[in-house]
Amino acid sequence: MAGKERMPTSRIGSWTKSKTGEGTGARDALARLHEHGFTLIEIIMTLALLGLVFALVLPQTGAGNPLPSSSRQLIGAMQSLFTAASSSKILYRLYFDLDQRSYWAMRVTTDGDRLPADPSLAYRGALPSKARFVDIRTAQHGKVTAGKVFVQFFPGGRAEQAVIHLSDQSEQAMTLILNPLTGAVQVMEEYREPPVPAIPDAYLSFFQRLPPPPVLPFGGAFRP
Repeated sequence: MAGKERMPTSRIGSWTKSKTGEGTGARDALARLHEHGFTLIEIIMTLALLGLVFALVLPQTGAGNPLPSSSRQLIGAMQSLFTAASSSKILYRLYFDLDQRSYWAMRVTTDGDRLPADPSLAYRGALPSKARFVDIRTAQHGKVTAGKVFVQFFPGGRAEQAVIHLSDQSEQAMTLILNPLTGAVQVMEEYREPPVPAIPDAYLSFFQRLPPPPVLPFGGAFRP
């Protein structure tokens, strides 16, 4: 009707009817979005940004490197045994099977090795398939590259000095050095042998003052 006023409408969130009865407004916007979609350049830029994010995040989280998580579990096992031995009169051993890439704790008794009474210590850990033990050096066994070896944790707060070398499939190495006095573990992201302790100057001067050993004649024998 000519005298009937037209109701005002809003362009956002409303629908109007054209002469043909087709929807306009938001429906037309959705139709144009489905019709055009993403361009090839937008897809390439999105994939490039995702690749950059993964390249920055994965190395920090250790998702592509099993050595950080493996070393943290080993450090936790050694420090737990050091604390348990320090607060008790029990001698503990942390066994390693280099061939099976596993390790477990035992307590030493007069009847032999037994599982720890504490359930938190009676566990068996294992390295992931991408990690392995390169070698383990202890004061008692020396350098071991295969088979089984153990590290001892003594009552009263001492441990056997040990050096553990780990490696992954890309031959990236990590070194764990157990301090026998404090139970702390030093971590180095490379294969490193611990330095030989230097002789203090006071003892060095003492050895220098010692007389040289007697020179024996050829074919003779030394008799005191």
